[in-house]
Amino acid sequence: MKRIRYIMGICWAFLLGGLMACSSEEDPAGPTSDEGYRTLSIEIGAEGSLATKVYDDENAYEHEFMNELCVFVVDENGKIEKKFLYSGETKNGEFTGKPEAGNAYEWRSGDFELPTGKKTIYAFANWSGVNNEKWNGIISKEEGTDLKDSELFDIAISDPAGTINDGGKYIPMSVKYGPFDFQVSQTARVELIRLVGRVDGTITNNRASAITVKSVTMRPFATEVPLMFTEGTYKAGEEAKAVTYTFETPQLASGEFETFRFYVNETANENPFEVEVLLGDDKSMTGILKTTKTIPRNHFLPLALNISDNDFDLYIMAYIAPIGGYPVPIYTSEDLLNKNEFAVEVPEGCSFQAIAKVGGNEASSVCEFSHPEGATNANIQIDGNDPSWAYVTALRGLSEQYLNVSVIGTGYTCKLNISTVALEDWIRYPISSSLRQWQAKPTLYELVPLRMANPE
Repeated sequence: MKRIRYIMGICWAFLLGGLMACSSEEDPAGPTSDEGYRTLSIEIGAEGSLATKVYDDENAYEHEFMNELCVFVVDENGKIEKKFLYSGETKNGEFTGKPEAGNAYEWRSGDFELPTGKKTIYAFANWSGVNNEKWNGIISKEEGTDLKDSELFDIAISDPAGTINDGGKYIPMSVKYGPFDFQVSQTARVELIRLVGRVDGTITNNRASAITVKSVTMRPFATEVPLMFTEGTYKAGEEAKAVTYTFETPQLASGEFETFRFYVNETANENPFEVEVLLGDDKSMTGILKTTKTIPRNHFLPLALNISDNDFDLYIMAYIAPIGGYPVPIYTSEDLLNKNEFAVEVPEGCSFQAIAKVGGNEASSVCEFSHPEGATNANIQIDGNDPSWAYVTALRGLSEQYLNVSVIGTGYTCKLNISTVALEDWIRYPISSSLRQWQAKPTLYELVPLRMANPE
């Protein structure tokens, strides 16, 4: 019996030795407990904050970062493998875990292990302010449940900019990062995209006297935006939204300026945005941006509004062949705010043209002459091809006949009384003369887009 046990012991020893030898040949390092797993860490911040120090970013303001953060790591089958959820107090720009309100510039997960394979990271911030039921449902998902693109890209957020402008502190954000092939240990740097845009404006009083500016309104904007970024942006549509900024200290002395800032829903229009300024005398002054038709999410538009005495200049240019042309001054009463009837003297037998300059711009607006209803004005003929031109057919004694003048694209009209004077040495007239202000309601402004954030 002892001999049998001895022989069996020797056999077992040889068998185990062979197995260990085979294992050593296949994997010299031996088996490991994390085989098939790799280490992942995640860094998250608002777009641009990971590339530069926040305090060096002149385009970022307080409360434009994270007060709430939810991060999902999802496998290729749409299963949530890892979830992080934070809100509350921050210190030095990072979450502390305490429930008080915070404003985190960035967040780092630390190292954690996951199986290798295709991964997608979804990150969200500041969802409570918009109180969207579907989005809240996404945030409540737990590890082991499914999270599909079809759930996320179908969610529309109603007027997130309005929530912020009405007293909400923090900007809702979202991003999809990936899918990426997770085969080696790595760090994923994920930048959240703000769901809204921003207008940074200045309004300057270039008049000789003080003015009161009550508010600035801009339109039209979309009423809702998608939760996740998609190619193109939402259009304003029929139920377009206007955004109004009200000044707390509206008095501006001559030469002073005031800054303002408000948030807008990302919007792509067919035509440029409109701007309206309400002054202290309740007169409305309006203008249209020259080129800007789109404000994407996470971008801002710098905007300059200048209020001047010469926001609206009307020129009458008289031409006498074959010598050439020279301007003819317009004489008006001192009451420029409510008067829309003016008088001009032109040389006998001349042709003349009406030109308007709007908002102090070099570019001129097209004017059109028209006869008053029921009047023929046989002594004044309007050019049939270009109604900005008119001709005086009588050589002498034309007295107080008039035309209507309209500025195309603005809706402004005035009555222009015309009389003639004998042809003489017109050097006595100044080289240029203009009506400093035609009428105060409304006036177009000079709108200057300085630059766009994060140009693509």
